Amino acid sequence: MKSDRRVLVAVILCVSVFGSFAPQPSAKDTKSQQQRPDDDGPVVARVTVRDAEELDRLVALGLDLLETREGDDLFVLTTPAHVKRLREEGWQVKVDKGQTALVRRQRPELRSAGAKGGKADDAGVGASAVQGGYLTVPEMRAFLDARAAEHPRLARTFVYGSSWERVSRGQEHELFGIELTNSERTGAKPTFFLMAAIHARELTTSELALRFVDHLLTNYGTDADATWLLDEHRVVVVPVANPDGRRLAEQGLYQRKNTHAVGDAPCAEPVTMFSQPGIDLNRNHDFKWGTVDKPTIDPCTEPYPGTHAASEPETDALQNLVRSYFPDQRGPLDTDAAPLSTTGLLITLHSYGDLVMWPWGHTSGVAPNGTALALIGGKFAGYNGYTAQQANKLYPSSGKTDEWAYGELGIPAYVFEVGLSSGECGGFMPPYSCLDGGEGGRFWQRNLPAFLYAARIAREPYRLVQGPTVESVTLTPNANGTSFELRAQIDDVRNGNLRVAAAEYYIDTPPWRGGTPVAMSAADGRFSTAVETVKATVAARAGRHTIYVRGRDANNNWGPVRAVFEPDEPCAYTVGPTGASFGWGGGSGTVGVDVTAGSNCGWSAAVSGGADWLTVTSGASGTGDGNVTYDVTPHYGSGTRSATLTVAGKTFTVTQYSARLVAFWLNNSHVYGGSPSDGVVMLDAAAPEGGMVVQLTSSNPSAASVPASVTVAAGQTSAPFAVTTQPVAATTNVTLTAAQGGVTQTA
Repeated sequence: MKSDRRVLVAVILCVSVFGSFAPQPSAKDTKSQQQRPDDDGPVVARVTVRDAEELDRLVALGLDLLETREGDDLFVLTTPAHVKRLREEGWQVKVDKGQTALVRRQRPELRSAGAKGGKADDAGVGASAVQGGYLTVPEMRAFLDARAAEHPRLARTFVYGSSWERVSRGQEHELFGIELTNSERTGAKPTFFLMAAIHARELTTSELALRFVDHLLTNYGTDADATWLLDEHRVVVVPVANPDGRRLAEQGLYQRKNTHAVGDAPCAEPVTMFSQPGIDLNRNHDFKWGTVDKPTIDPCTEPYPGTHAASEPETDALQNLVRSYFPDQRGPLDTDAAPLSTTGLLITLHSYGDLVMWPWGHTSGVAPNGTALALIGGKFAGYNGYTAQQANKLYPSSGKTDEWAYGELGIPAYVFEVGLSSGECGGFMPPYSCLDGGEGGRFWQRNLPAFLYAARIAREPYRLVQGPTVESVTLTPNANGTSFELRAQIDDVRNGNLRVAAAEYYIDTPPWRGGTPVAMSAADGRFSTAVETVKATVAARAGRHTIYVRGRDANNNWGPVRAVFEPDEPCAYTVGPTGASFGWGGGSGTVGVDVTAGSNCGWSAAVSGGADWLTVTSGASGTGDGNVTYDVTPHYGSGTRSATLTVAGKTFTVTQYSARLVAFWLNNSHVYGGSPSDGVVMLDAAAPEGGMVVQLTSSNPSAASVPASVTVAAGQTSAPFAVTTQPVAATTNVTLTAAQGGVTQTA
């Protein structure tokens, strides 16, 4: 009971603090709040929709629908008063306690207490102070300018327009971005366009875009893939497409839209989660504008699309920028498909929901390029672990960036919804540390491989996604010192799951520039499966060279290339350990990479065969000595499973057993104090290599004690343990507990 009282006190204190720091409304705010009950705290409500008609009616209400869905339940950020109103209108509504707790933990009013007039200086906080590391809009621009100055041959910053505040009031922000490509390599180049923060409150997205810029520039010249991508392709990054709104979000306010107030709409000031001026820029694009999210809804609601298509300077400028990089490659009809030769790809980053989505969103019908869009989306999800689905499967929407990019120009365009709806790293404003760790986090490590794949297939994405992917490639010196062994892992599991039929490499000149192919052979002597390790012997040459590798499937589809440098000095690697075993509960591990010969020696790590229970969490690629870390998820099935992790061309095998604790008993549960007793722990399958440790505890060690743990030996299903008792004055009940991998048993 003592611990229960402590928990209750903690909850009461949280409520007291929550109330004492909430900002007091001004007279104008009070008027707004009388019209919209924003003062009774945020909740996330589950609203059940039973059919398509109900779904359309719900969307038409202009609610702040979150990017997550469970079956027939959609999730709405709202207030208790609005929940009551929805119930009165006949909706089936239930407050989601977990997501509500998350929103209230991140409640912006607590962090922005004292903010006046929407100015960060008055509030005394910026994004860095609010969430421990996120850059402000001026800091983002300074970062890009500095990186471009450091790499003038590879990077060029640009201004592509002005925000609404700048256009209408002559203040605040220019719209800016950065173009990455080797300016000394001329000719037409395909473009990968990455953008973020069109919804201002989604803090993590800008940071991911900036990190991708840094990754490519930092690794140019040492990592072969980063090098050829900037030599042969173009990457364009817009880290904050809604800078006016972002400046409010930097104060901790949940601003989603830009700051263009329409007419005399009585929106709350300062903005709240439920009432804010502005236009939702991601509903303002001129493809299918207003067909789902209509201009007749309340202008203070989150998805308000504006008075007409592309009405906002941010939207108009963004569309013109995208058009400058991508020609129109699709016909005028909704049923017209873009050709296989379509070039370019766009990703717009949002949060949250752990989703990868593609058009259509305005209708449940499949887009003309739907099969290829789904294939690319599934490939992205294979890298970041998200759920891949057509956008309309979440809920209908219109006027969005991705929908416009595909609908008008024909390029494959995607939304990444970054982060979960619960847990430490869920929500719109998770701690900055979630970019690299935390429950449900590691946003950067999870999304970098997807970004790189997008950049690699940008030349002809609809065609290249049909071919297998080179997941790793290494070059190791042979003992004779005059040649290298080139090895690569070719994987078609998520590209059609066809048999890998061939592989080839090119030296210095890639296939699209007319390079000469050299065939590679299957390492096991036969191309027979969807995942193959291929090899070839490459003669050593003076100087450094780039070797490109690609694979072909049984339907004659070639996939994108990956590359490795042939170094000035041959590279050699050792990897340790060579394998690991896990129980059913999973866990994490590390593989060390040591470069034993050579300099600037790059390497990569990848999971083969689409084993989604094993994921690389850091060290997917590197130069020089390094470490690869990985996670293994719990195994709830039966039997043993294994997967291969290829690290620097070496094979690392992960085996997971399904054994778990199922029984725990005492051979004599009634004993006199001082008399010995014993018991047994039992697993449901044989323990893995190295044995399985079961933790033991006693509720009263002074009366009956047990060892801290007992080990079930490898290959065995049970193990005995001893119980030591002491004399006691009266009959005493003692509870013994065995625990392993989250499972407990008592006796």
